[in-house]
Amino acid sequence: MRLSHDIRMRWERCGRSTKKFIEQESQWLSKNHDFKDCILDVEPCTSRDIPRPGRPTKTFAELSIRTRKRKAKELMNNVDNDQLLMAAELKLRSSGKRNSAKIVEELSSASPSRGTAYKKSRLSDENKKSLTPDQAIAMIVDSNLSTHEYSMIRQHTSEVNRKIYPSYNCLKESKVLCYPEKITVTETYAEIELQSLIDHSLRRLCLAQEEVLLSIPEVNELNAIIKWGCDGAEHSCYSLE
Repeated sequence: MRLSHDIRMRWERCGRSTKKFIEQESQWLSKNHDFKDCILDVEPCTSRDIPRPGRPTKTFAELSIRTRKRKAKELMNNVDNDQLLMAAELKLRSSGKRNSAKIVEELSSASPSRGTAYKKSRLSDENKKSLTPDQAIAMIVDSNLSTHEYSMIRQHTSEVNRKIYPSYNCLKESKVLCYPEKITVTETYAEIELQSLIDHSLRRLCLAQEEVLLSIPEVNELNAIIKWGCDGAEHSCYSLE
């Protein structure tokens, strides 16, 4: 072991240069050295035990699309389809993705037309559009619908398209956003600050016309023209437009 230590120290001192090591340590190398104490009972070293320089190994997700396809093709050529599906099902189930594992199980055990049925069902769900909460509120106001009437309409249409009408809980959350700030309500009157009402009205208009405003190039400032009026009898304020 001492000889091994001496060799390592001299090798490091020469900057790991073979030529420099032979020149500087020629006198030491010409001596006779005893290797009896350096022989150890070890297993033979294989090529796999020798660390090889190069890039670190990447996970499958970190590989490029081309490399992933190549590795997947190699696996596909060497493993049977049923075995691949079974392995995917077990892996998904062990990862806690039971719904995905159930779909893989049905696809592997069902008829070939089951995959087509799944695809059509998914595309059908994606093409189904629903009203936004604001659109549903506008429909309720325009049609003067009660909460019960809206719930009945939503219940009957859910058999055809479950997503066409949002739930009433979503509407209640959207209604709160329609109320301006700084509202005072007592037993005899209700009052709101005019500036708060104007700010809220402009904010809602900008949100409703967001796509139009974004399509206008280089707009840094907009001016709002507001008018208010009085009725003919008492000359009291009645509306804000």
